[in-house]
Amino acid sequence: IRDRSPSRGLGDVYKRQTEYDLDDKDEILYILEEVNRTARRRFDSLVAGLDLNQTQWRIIASLLREPSLTQTEIARQLELETATIGLAVAGLVGKGLIKRERAAHDRRAWQLHLTEKVRIIWPELREAADKLHGILWKGMSASEIHLLGEMLRKVAENQRRADNCEGSP
Repeated sequence: IRDRSPSRGLGDVYKRQTEYDLDDKDEILYILEEVNRTARRRFDSLVAGLDLNQTQWRIIASLLREPSLTQTEIARQLELETATIGLAVAGLVGKGLIKRERAAHDRRAWQLHLTEKVRIIWPELREAADKLHGILWKGMSASEIHLLGEMLRKVAENQRRADNCEGSP
């Protein structure tokens, strides 16, 4: 059981328990990973009736955010092997949910696009996402959610810059 009293930082709890020098930032990274992992697992269970695996619904989500990505770009975003993405894309093409065509800028690359059939499953995807939001944001105000989003966007941007060697650690 963790002691979360205001007089102690999160790092104090771990330092006392393990004698390692962990701080609040270490705990935040752990929490981010935990939320990511458990939210994906919950969403998987919520969309189980749609016969989509996690890679497939993540591809659809990527294309909803950026409607014209290549398979390689999606593999990079999702940090998955191109072969894994290729199999998932083939399944989505077979279900009629996406189409792929050769990219104009590189005939070796596959450009992916959502089809109108996604509109059919969209209500179920939206309902699953709304249920997940209800779980994740319970007890938080709209302004707290907005602030968290702003803070996480800043962290993500810092990471992107570091990955692109534009910033320093």
